[in-house]
Amino acid sequence: MKSHPLGMTTKYELFEKGHLIDSIEKSRQPKAEIQLTINNPGQPKQVLRFPFRSYTSNFCRVLNNAFLAVDDSTSGMAIDKVIKAVTGGITYPAAAIHTMAVNEGALTGAAQTAYGIWIGDPDNQSALGLTSESAIGGVTQYNNYMLRALLPAAGGTPETNLNYLATTVAFSNSDNTLTVSRRFQNTSSTVDIKIGEIGLVGKSGTDYFLIARDIIQIPGIRTKEDYTPYTLAALGTAQVDYIFTNDITTGWMQNYFKMLSSLFVASNALSQVRDLTNVAQTIDFSSARTQKDLLAGSTVDTFGIIPSSLTPNMNTYTTPSWKLTQQIPYSATGLGYSAVVPIVLTQSNNITQFGLYRDFEYLATSGYQNVGSSGLIIRQGTSPYTYYLIAVDSAGDNPFTIKPNQILRITYLFQAPLS
Repeated sequence: MKSHPLGMTTKYELFEKGHLIDSIEKSRQPKAEIQLTINNPGQPKQVLRFPFRSYTSNFCRVLNNAFLAVDDSTSGMAIDKVIKAVTGGITYPAAAIHTMAVNEGALTGAAQTAYGIWIGDPDNQSALGLTSESAIGGVTQYNNYMLRALLPAAGGTPETNLNYLATTVAFSNSDNTLTVSRRFQNTSSTVDIKIGEIGLVGKSGTDYFLIARDIIQIPGIRTKEDYTPYTLAALGTAQVDYIFTNDITTGWMQNYFKMLSSLFVASNALSQVRDLTNVAQTIDFSSARTQKDLLAGSTVDTFGIIPSSLTPNMNTYTTPSWKLTQQIPYSATGLGYSAVVPIVLTQSNNITQFGLYRDFEYLATSGYQNVGSSGLIIRQGTSPYTYYLIAVDSAGDNPFTIKPNQILRITYLFQAPLS
């Protein structure tokens, strides 16, 4: 099975007088996995680790608003709206959402899980009298807004005797991993619980929304409709870990994963990011949409999609994680920058995707400009701004050469496939 976290597809298209004369397209994805660990009394520890492959469209909608100011509130287009996690139907937040905290604390008494990591029993195999969501099926779909049958925390209805401990978020600089974790305790001395689905739920203000849902499958299961619930026995404990691993071949820089950690904890990034001058900064990317802006205007060469004359091999990419080398600046007599153009969010072929493109025109009447790579730089805060490189890409083995009357269009698509 393939791992399906947020992937990246890049395109370089060279036009002359409106005709496409050369192009290259490629797709890459970072590694991400879910680990379910179960410790039942008197039994060997069970560890199930499988590829994470289940972002719902809500995840892309949040980032689409954050990066490109696409309205995902009740006033926005239907496909762009974040869907709230509510039982019995679909509703939308009144305000646009640009963050997705998952770090819910441990629940006590009659408190019920509102966000963080959820677990469920899709077909009530625990015989606890769970009510399944009629609109949620046995496989993950783009617009899933709930688990099919959430196992509520202890004190809820029905009573599960299931303690939800804190959802935690950690980032490791040494191995470039972002991990979201939660432990569960079955405090009943007699009743076993079946775990058949897992969800990740974000929070913004008082709104909660499902950003990922996975059906538990063991190796050898042949169809995605089949699943095997795992038993959390009486007095047993379980832990769920979402583990996101990055390396430079994915195109995402370490700054992106640190930014994501900020969105997950609704506070400062868990490790300092490096700005374009290689200065470490403590930043709360979750505080406003404008903390992560890619929507650059024409002639602006400080953020958005930025070209470079360097032609790197992405498998041995040596550019520091904090800047592009050999960036090509805007020049009235050289390379012209258009405004960044958002690419609308779509759902098709098992992929939710959105993106942006930018055109670069050679404005001089003679000569040429080589473009060998590009990057995504976000603008953070208000003036005086700071800037952060979050992604890089190679244009291939040979640079694109832009001559008079030619335009190079560079496209970045963010993609969340379902598997």
